[in-house]
Amino acid sequence: DSPRRRLSGCPAATSKRKELSLADRVKLLQALESSSASLSSVAKLFGISKSQAGRIGRCREQILADWRTNANPLRKRKREGKGGEVEDALFAWCRQALARGERLSGPILKAKAEELALSSGRDFEATDGWLCRWKTRHN
Repeated sequence: DSPRRRLSGCPAATSKRKELSLADRVKLLQALESSSASLSSVAKLFGISKSQAGRIGRCREQILADWRTNANPLRKRKREGKGGEVEDALFAWCRQALARGERLSGPILKAKAEELALSSGRDFEATDGWLCRWKTRHN
C-alpha cells in the first residue's frame, strides 16, 4: 500500500489555489481597508488563504494602478507579452485611433506593431498568434 493512496469517496487533502479576478482583488483591498476586518476574516470571506490575502494586500498599489487604467476586470493573471514596450505603444496608438473613429483590423494592428518595433530597434515579428494574445491581454 502506498501512503499516498486515497480511498474512493474521500476528499483530497489539498485544495487548488483560488485565483481572484482583478475586480475581486479590488473588493478584497476595500474589505481590508475596513477597520473592523481582519486579514483572516477577509481571506475566509473570499475563500482564499490568509497568506494569499496578505500578498494581495502587499501588491495594493499595482492592483489599483491596473484598475485605474481600465484593465480587464475579469482577468485573473497578469501575463506580460514578449514585446513589452511595443505592446504598450501599440495599445496607446490603438486608443488614439479608436478615439478618432478609425476602424482597426488585424493586418493594420500587426503592421503598426512591426513599425513600432522597428522604430524602437527591437527584433519583433507580429504573428497571428501574438495578435490574438495581445487582443486578449488588452481586451
